[in-house]
Amino acid sequence: MQEFTVTKDEYIELLSYRAKADTLEMKLEHAANQLETAYDHIAVLNELNTRKSERIAHEKAKYNQLENQLHRIIKTVGGTPNE
Repeated sequence: MQEFTVTKDEYIELLSYRAKADTLEMKLEHAANQLETAYDHIAVLNELNTRKSERIAHEKAKYNQLENQLHRIIKTVGGTPNE
């Protein structure tokens, strides 16, 4: 293995780059954690949206069923529904 020497200025420059690399690595880890948290929040919001859509569909079906039942009752009684 070949040995080489570095000057004091080169060594300081290397340490500076190492410090910058460490700082960037910490920022990258922080950004990755934030991204993971954002994905978790999106998953929760998607689940809530799905439940909301299912609930709306259920309530709409229930409303239509009650409306049809009301029309049948009105026909049975002999009147006509006002629409």
